[in-house]
Amino acid sequence: DNASDLARLARALRAAGAFVNGESLRVSSEVLRELPGLLRKAGNKLAVTLVRDDAGTEVTDLALPDAARSLALAVDVGTTTIKAQLLDLATGCSLGRASKYNSQAAYGGDVIHRIIWCTEHADGLAELHGHVVADIGVLVGRMEEALDVSREDIVLVTAAGNTTMMHL
Repeated sequence: DNASDLARLARALRAAGAFVNGESLRVSSEVLRELPGLLRKAGNKLAVTLVRDDAGTEVTDLALPDAARSLALAVDVGTTTIKAQLLDLATGCSLGRASKYNSQAAYGGDVIHRIIWCTEHADGLAELHGHVVADIGVLVGRMEEALDVSREDIVLVTAAGNTTMMHL
C-alpha cells in the first residue's frame, strides 16, 4: 500500500464509521509525528481518540491497542468549588468524581473581588491561574489514588466555567 500513513489512518477510520467522506479530519503535528512509529510498532493497529465538533473530526491521541486506559477529564471551575470527573473513553463510563473548594476564594469570595485583586497586583492573574491549576492537580491526584489509575492515561481534558472563571 503506497498510501501515506495519514491516508491509511483516514481510510481505516472511514471504514469503521468514525467519520464520513467530505468531513474534515484534523490531525495535529504532534500526533502526526507519533503516527509512523506507533503504526510500525503496533503492526498497523492503533487505538485512536477522536473528538467531533462542528468543524469535523480531530484525532487527539494515538496509542498501542494494548496500552493502558484512555481517560478523559471533565472539569467544572466554579467560583466556590472545582469539580472533576474521570471518564473511560473506551466505555463512556464515569470512573469517579472529586471536588474541592476553589483556592482562589482567598482572594475574594466572588468574581468581582478577584478581578479587582488581579488589576491591583502585577502577577495577580498568573497567581490566581496557578491556584486553579494546582487545585485540578489535587483532584486528579485524589482520583488516581482512589481509582487506581494514572494521570498519564488522561488523553483529553475539557474545562467549563463562567466567563470570569475561565479567564482566571
